[in-house]
Amino acid sequence: MTEKTVPGALARTRLFALLFACAACVVLVGCQTVDGGAAKNKAAKSNAGENGLTGKTWQLAGYRAETQFIPLEPGHATSARIVFNKDGTLSGTTGINTFGGSWKLGRKMSAGTQAIAITVSGLGKKQSPNEIAERFERDLIREIAAARALKKGKDSIQLLDGRDEILLQFVFSAAGNLY
Repeated sequence: MTEKTVPGALARTRLFALLFACAACVVLVGCQTVDGGAAKNKAAKSNAGENGLTGKTWQLAGYRAETQFIPLEPGHATSARIVFNKDGTLSGTTGINTFGGSWKLGRKMSAGTQAIAITVSGLGKKQSPNEIAERFERDLIREIAAARALKKGKDSIQLLDGRDEILLQFVFSAAGNLY
């Protein structure tokens, strides 16, 4: 009789172990799905007020050089561009090198103006053709990272510093190409 009971107990133990392992797998897969989804949803929610900012290529139309703002003539614009992605990342080109980074919108400050935090990373390593181009690239990246507010117009955006002075102005580029 003991011989028949032992195989039955062994079968129940194996069945219990199998059920336990399956339950653990379901819990682990569920946790990964919830966490991954939460991270993506958090990035999307943080930029929920982007209101037409993402999915567009923005071409540089003016920048602050030292103490004055220099608008760029429409036919003589630089090839510097930036794209804000819905997932909170950004990509761009200075006209010489490409760069990446992240961005996050903050509180609304006034009509059409919203706080923004931008981090620039991954600047390419191409040599600038001359000293002026090198200084322009360095200033452009510095000013993108220094932006504290974003002011959106119909087909333009301005990145502002902490005193609401324009650092950079971009216009929507209908061409849609970053490079």
